[in-house]
Amino acid sequence: MRKKIKTEYDTHSHSYSNNDGNENRKDVDDPYQYYLNQFNKLHKNHHIKLEIEQDVLRTFPGHKDLNTDILDRMRRVLGAFTMSNKETGYCQSMNFISFIILLIIEDEEKSFYMFNRLLCDYLDGYYSRSLVRVLSDCEVVDKLIEERFPDLNELFKKYRIEVPLFATSWFMTIFINTLTSKVALRVWDCLIYEQNINIIFYGTLSILGILKEKLLNSSGSMIVQTLKNDPFFIVDFDDILNEALRQGSFKSKELIDLREKEYIDKKNELSQYKQRREILSLKSKTHFTQEQINDLQIQYKHLAKGKESLNRAEFAKLISNVAPWFKNNEEAIDNYFNAFDTNEDGKIEFLELGVGLSVIFKGSSEEKLRLVFNTFDVDASGFIDKDEFRYLLEFVYRTFYDDDTSVPDIDDLVTVIFNQIGENVETLTFDQFIEVSLIEPLLVKAFLPPSIDRIEQHNVVMIKEIPILVNEDSYAKILQENKKQQQSSSSSSSSSSSSSSSQHKVKETDSLLNKGTPKSFEEEACVNCCIIS
Repeated sequence: MRKKIKTEYDTHSHSYSNNDGNENRKDVDDPYQYYLNQFNKLHKNHHIKLEIEQDVLRTFPGHKDLNTDILDRMRRVLGAFTMSNKETGYCQSMNFISFIILLIIEDEEKSFYMFNRLLCDYLDGYYSRSLVRVLSDCEVVDKLIEERFPDLNELFKKYRIEVPLFATSWFMTIFINTLTSKVALRVWDCLIYEQNINIIFYGTLSILGILKEKLLNSSGSMIVQTLKNDPFFIVDFDDILNEALRQGSFKSKELIDLREKEYIDKKNELSQYKQRREILSLKSKTHFTQEQINDLQIQYKHLAKGKESLNRAEFAKLISNVAPWFKNNEEAIDNYFNAFDTNEDGKIEFLELGVGLSVIFKGSSEEKLRLVFNTFDVDASGFIDKDEFRYLLEFVYRTFYDDDTSVPDIDDLVTVIFNQIGENVETLTFDQFIEVSLIEPLLVKAFLPPSIDRIEQHNVVMIKEIPILVNEDSYAKILQENKKQQQSSSSSSSSSSSSSSSQHKVKETDSLLNKGTPKSFEEEACVNCCIIS
């Protein structure tokens, strides 16, 4: 394996897999340094850094080669990988694999490329957030146990020993936590040389075959202990190889077909569970009715086209329907995307979409401010510094007053606002940010619709308290019908008309510099936006 790796990584150094939210980063001359810089920019308390740090410190405790230098290199390799593969993110057990690779390939950058290749090519899908591929392969092992070891299968069923209980760790660490490193690395040899995941199944069934007699003479918790501890006493890879030869080889196509079937079944099972969980979460976490949630889910599925999330382009299409005044504003769409992408995986899931829209269109002022605060707290430090606050103000004024020559000097405004909070204040907590919103009310409008005139320019009308994007002919007809209804309502009850009107407009509030904020709808439900053709 050592020779194979060292001749292979140079060839593939810059053809690594990446899911960082960008289509393709072939323009980056030094991908490792690029993503490492991104990782280094994260605040020390960012959840990615905390998760990596927690696992790095518990990697092979007491190992003779464990030292400060290799721990630092692990942090950097894992951090760069996480930033380059946001869809995958960081996952437990990656720390063990990175440690072994760094021991074998001393060069840090080359270790990054090999780590990426191993996880994204040879073990593709094993480290997704749902672990769907690992769980489906556990189902494959379950079927193989039933076929090859009916007596073990009966034992496991009797004591309710599920395959994921022991196999998940075996798979995700490629046996490095199960077998001795000498034997486990021979398994790695086969995986890398053959570039075929079948070795995972051969290894698993071989271990079970070697331990079979002891397992059959065990019961209850002793079975679990045997599966956990005894593989370590297999000290010769030839034992695993001989057991695999004794059992006989798999029919490759049958195994591929079985893996694919179990993967589809498990993916559908997890997807249905996830959808039910998301519906329940949206009912408790948003201000939407069940009907509105169902309507939003229909639109989401239409855009996602069978996938479990929206990429930026799909999200831009949806948000441009809901907020067409931002249709050509890439900066605004980016900020929406970052605001909604709470787990920072470069995708928008249904739950994230529903929660974000609920805050924007039906949330309280504090909820809106929290969304704005989290979005512009770029390094996730829990504070907004002057640079982040400056960008926030620039975005707000560019978005709402892009054609206004009276926009104040942003640097002066930042200084004035921070001085209002206190002397020598360099960062704002969320509570201080709320105070700032009283000084500059525009902040709460950062993601809200602009003036009513600008909404009408985009052919958006309110029907049953729902914003509808229509074409010009339909728009004219709807406006005409609305005017008739308004005239009828006005003649019957002027007070009722006045009350209804007040529900759809937000009062103007003077800013720090006596500049009125734009008027906007106070949307009651802005989720099932549709296009009328």
